[in-house]
Amino acid sequence: MKRYSGLFFLFLFTWLCGQAQTSKIMNDLNFNMDRNIRSMKDPRNEFLYSESYLINGKNVVGSPFLYDLWLSGKIVTADGRQYENYKLKYDAYHQTLHFQEGANSLEVNEAVKNFSIRFLYEGSVSEYTFDYYPKAEKQDKPVFLEILNEGSRATLYKLNKKITINLSKAIPNTMATEQFDLKTLYYILDKQNNKLKLVKGDGSNIEEFMKLKFNAVPGVLEQMAVDIEDGLMLYVNFLNQK
Repeated sequence: MKRYSGLFFLFLFTWLCGQAQTSKIMNDLNFNMDRNIRSMKDPRNEFLYSESYLINGKNVVGSPFLYDLWLSGKIVTADGRQYENYKLKYDAYHQTLHFQEGANSLEVNEAVKNFSIRFLYEGSVSEYTFDYYPKAEKQDKPVFLEILNEGSRATLYKLNKKITINLSKAIPNTMATEQFDLKTLYYILDKQNNKLKLVKGDGSNIEEFMKLKFNAVPGVLEQMAVDIEDGLMLYVNFLNQK
């Protein structure tokens, strides 16, 4: 039988502790990566305490961007020119579009018809397109509206709008008094009448201007009670198939 010295057991214990720490670090990294991916899919989950911006003379923590990563995308200008494979960021506070030029972030300074951003999520490429609207109900400046469902009769849009609110809690080592928060509103474009309408919080006014009752769409009332966005998408999808 082999005999092992105390030094060997000390080495073994140290090695096992190191392995456990490495495993914890890798698990933490995997968790953070997974959390970041989920945040990209649903930007309402994303809040960055490490960043702050000067907004109207106040330090605001978080990010004004919908996604805080440079994402590959395409820009279509108002006159129809297309710019492919640019790295883009959408500023949802100022409602502006930025592109990466080397190490610099530059704001797009010409009229944009729409832009698309895409990223890899769960093994597949997700793409989101945003149409530019110079005027939208209850908005005092031009906005980009995200296409959720588009068809021959109607298009369902979502406005992702960053706002600033008072900090919910103090953050150490920062002078910030406010934080960014994401507010979402829904619009529907009636293509037959070319009218863009703001959807009420409960979605009820869609029935009025689209002339289709919720109870005529299988499952929509139940879905609206769980998630209004999914309910609206179900309704508009049914509408576009009629």
